[in-house]
Amino acid sequence: MKAQAPINLSLIEPKTLKYAGVGLAVLIVGVGGYFGIKKWKKAADKKKFADGYNQYETKTTTSEDGTTTTTQVETQSSQAKKLAVEFYSSFFVSGYTWLPDGTDEDAIGLAAQRIFDNKIPFADVVKAYKLQYQRNLHDDLAAEVSVDVMRNFNEILSGKLKIVKGYLWGYNLEKGSLAGLQGINPMIYTIDTTPIYNLNNQLIATTKKGKKVGQLISTIETPKGLVFLFDNRGQTLAIKGSNTIKFA
Repeated sequence: MKAQAPINLSLIEPKTLKYAGVGLAVLIVGVGGYFGIKKWKKAADKKKFADGYNQYETKTTTSEDGTTTTTQVETQSSQAKKLAVEFYSSFFVSGYTWLPDGTDEDAIGLAAQRIFDNKIPFADVVKAYKLQYQRNLHDDLAAEVSVDVMRNFNEILSGKLKIVKGYLWGYNLEKGSLAGLQGINPMIYTIDTTPIYNLNNQLIATTKKGKKVGQLISTIETPKGLVFLFDNRGQTLAIKGSNTIKFA
């Protein structure tokens, strides 16, 4: 096979070399500009996030007797940003997104309850999450929690479920109390004589002090106080109030 003659650069028109150099320069500038703009936007977003963080405003209220009270309350925007940080910390406990370190689902439930209680638009939390972490909160939620927890999360946001003293319970009267977030519920022990009721609100027994009655299922808030549902050998029973019991 006949060897090819080496290319003689002198035969290439200077204009061609010039255009090739310009094209390469444009490519380099374009790539550098893209990453430069991306880095600048990331820095600008983080500054925007920090500017409204931990921010308070003055709120004045007047009681029925005409007394005026002025208090400092945290703005909804500031609360949304703190919640964004809480969600991220719940998803990535170690702080590394690539590390399979588990998800704090209880903390996610508590954050959802704060959103509902304080009337914080969830869209504000999503926006704050995007500003700080350049990630989509909806996508991270779907990736990090189970289907059951996601359902509970949405029902807390809508007011169908509520967390009372760390335990999840529901308003669904047809189904009774709903399943809680994943985790091991504590055992209930009596510290005084305790009436035990069935789900028809009928007194079925009275337990003496120092007895283990069963494992907590859920906590229900009623107009007359808290009701604790617990499992006793496969049967769901209830205790009214917490004055005669403890959890361990």
